[in-house]
Amino acid sequence: MSAEPAGSGGAGSAIVRPPELIDLGRIQLARMRSADGPAMAAATRANMTHLSPHIRWGTPEGTSLEFQQERCDQAELGWQDGSLYAWAVREQPDGPIIGACGLHNRVGPGATEVGYWLDARHTGRGLITDAVRAITEIGLALPGIERVELHTDETNLASSAVARRLGYLLEETRDAEPWGAEDSGRLQIWVTYPLPR
Repeated sequence: MSAEPAGSGGAGSAIVRPPELIDLGRIQLARMRSADGPAMAAATRANMTHLSPHIRWGTPEGTSLEFQQERCDQAELGWQDGSLYAWAVREQPDGPIIGACGLHNRVGPGATEVGYWLDARHTGRGLITDAVRAITEIGLALPGIERVELHTDETNLASSAVARRLGYLLEETRDAEPWGAEDSGRLQIWVTYPLPR
């Protein structure tokens, strides 16, 4: 089966704000709230070894309640001002957090950046691919967004595979400060665009 560009689907009609709840069947994405801080801290702490190779905050300090509470508070504010749309990933609406994903408006005009992580026990099942596909389509439907970027170190083969599966194109690889303990400092910039109408 060939990769279908992530931009296929909802890119034809603009939306003002993303949906707060996205039911993908196997997983649900729910708008991240300040109240998610303790659950997010527990989930990231349980995954610290899994996250530390490629995520800057995959450390004891970064998975602490204080740090994760601040991230959830920032997500709450970011949703209001449009700078960050973040979702907690769960298998059931009231179940434990098994990951997070978001659209970060930090890569310049006309673009947004996808970010995500998933609990180590849930990898290899296509769950994060489903989540990234959904938020990519949402990102491309936001006003003023002409491209969605996915940034990953070239040693993060799992994230590169997600980008390829979703039809992202590798635009460039450049030197950058490593994000995690095993990063090479070679940052890949993957991009996708809306399909022509």
